[in-house]
Amino acid sequence: QRLEGAYGPVSEGPGDLYYLKNAATLGVSEEEIVFHLRHAAAAIIGQERLARRTMLDEGRISLEDRVGRALGLARGARLLEFEEALAILSSLRLGAISGLLECIELKTLNEMLLLSHPAHIQMKLGGETDALRQSIERAALFRSRLA
Repeated sequence: QRLEGAYGPVSEGPGDLYYLKNAATLGVSEEEIVFHLRHAAAAIIGQERLARRTMLDEGRISLEDRVGRALGLARGARLLEFEEALAILSSLRLGAISGLLECIELKTLNEMLLLSHPAHIQMKLGGETDALRQSIERAALFRSRLA
């Protein structure tokens, strides 16, 4: 199994979203592949839950600050590039999952992740657009959904 960043290298982790991929399939049954992927996914989920608990127990103020700053940016930005949107959504998702943002549903944040992609914005606007227009539209999306 191999972990890859959804939007860039694992070391940078833009958006803190990852893919778990199976690296070897030759001579391995589908059941074995699924078993190993499930086992690896369960281990990663366990580590993530432990890390969240540790963050809440040992660094709650820092976590609250991170989430609060992200919410402030999301509600006030007039320009928002995709990479910054990923970082904001990552912090907001962490806040929602950790119980620090009860006013925002995880479903809303997941929808925003999809809608903030450049291609989705271009479709909404009816075709090719420049980066500035996309940033303006993305910021408007964030303000409208998180007001």
